[in-house]
Amino acid sequence: MLDPASHLQSLVDAARADGFAIHEIGKSSAFEHPIYLFKRSASHSVGQGTPPRIYLSAGVHGDEPAPPLALLALLREQRLPRTIDISLCPLLNPDGFVRNCRENGNQVDLNRDFKRLSQPESRALADYLEREPARFDASICMHEDWESEGFYIYCQDEEQERSIAAEILKSIVPIGPIERAEEIDGHAARDGIIAKPILQELADRDDWPEAFLLVSRSPKLHFTIESPSSLDLSLRIRMQIAAVTRLVQTLARESGE
Repeated sequence: MLDPASHLQSLVDAARADGFAIHEIGKSSAFEHPIYLFKRSASHSVGQGTPPRIYLSAGVHGDEPAPPLALLALLREQRLPRTIDISLCPLLNPDGFVRNCRENGNQVDLNRDFKRLSQPESRALADYLEREPARFDASICMHEDWESEGFYIYCQDEEQERSIAAEILKSIVPIGPIERAEEIDGHAARDGIIAKPILQELADRDDWPEAFLLVSRSPKLHFTIESPSSLDLSLRIRMQIAAVTRLVQTLARESGE
């Protein structure tokens, strides 16, 4: 469904055409595919202050193709605004896509390894982010859920994050269903939003997902978006594109106020 070698080359070509600098930050554990981080500084600002800094990631799980395909579409269509500083990791787990499985080449779930940092992929990303001089104003991790029937979002339990999450979900409604279950993945949910205080969990858990690493470094706005794997792939890609587009448009709008 997604060949990592050709997809990585397509990502590099599209990112370069859209003005991103290409950084190879490491190699994958089994097949030594490159791990990339793309960066682009704002070329102009709609306000007087410092442009917002946003981080996007996809491809942490090798059986979740919609997020990296959505990022490729966003880059090809040049839909990421130039009023925002953007860093993105477009395919963290290429080995997982070779095997069509959640884990990396060492059979480790990278999204439980961001405190231990036992794997070359998670170490490469953590080391790169540690060298970043500034923190992110917002981050979004793009995922899929094979158990859900609709789109949903994790965010921190703060009014601003819940408000932005609700705005993101509004962009999904014309495309496909929102997950309406009152419990998702063991967490209380309401209208497709799981809002929980991540900062309280950082010291209690050793199996950090990428979101925990990001919040530990930049405790501002963070969202993990989940499209339902049961839907047609093209629909899931559209959901992911709509969610990311709404988030970056919201940040661009707010930066100009």
